[in-house]
Amino acid sequence: MTFYGRMQGTATKLLTRFNQGELALYRHAPGSGPAHNPGPGTWTGYPLRGTVGSPFQGDGKHYLDSSTILESDLAVTIAVPAIEPNVGDVVSIDGVFHTVVARKRLPEAGTPVAFKLFVRLGGR
Repeated sequence: MTFYGRMQGTATKLLTRFNQGELALYRHAPGSGPAHNPGPGTWTGYPLRGTVGSPFQGDGKHYLDSSTILESDLAVTIAVPAIEPNVGDVVSIDGVFHTVVARKRLPEAGTPVAFKLFVRLGGR
């Protein structure tokens, strides 16, 4: 197992141990009908393990850019989920839906150890 594989395992253990509330990632798949009327589509949910807080706690002030990430957004740090999260996905935090407005893969290349998602109230 590589160093980052071990780090992913450690991050997963810690984020599982300190998991906050009920977290899930939802992805929308468009309907399968014809292009002019594909239908409503479906949402698929994936459980998450992680923590939720302000993206500006500690050294996080460098994330604030007043265009993509706002002061009212939340930061959700998660263990690597079944699917890689994308901007536009929806995260449920204790049953309240938030849209992913930005994400940071940790580290940016190679084997991911964790993800930091920046979410804004509203979605789905």
